[in-house]
Amino acid sequence: MQRKVTDNTAAQELKELLMASLPAILAREDIEKHLGGAVSRQTLAKADSEGNGPDGAFTLGRKVVYRTDKLVPWLIERYGVRFRNPQL
Repeated sequence: MQRKVTDNTAAQELKELLMASLPAILAREDIEKHLGGAVSRQTLAKADSEGNGPDGAFTLGRKVVYRTDKLVPWLIERYGVRFRNPQL
């Protein structure tokens, strides 16, 4: 997959916001709820099955959980981040 364009300031701001507001681990089935629908559990499942998912995933019982400190940078790299309406 081609790397998306990322504005470093926007990426850093989003990373800080998510790291401060998300729990330390997230279950795959709860990803959509915690990220406001920005990424689906199916997307993560597919990426994992292809070997392209976030590092630091665990199987806890029957659930797949992700370390937030690994998930957030993966999301930023995979999807890219830029300010929607940059202030001039």
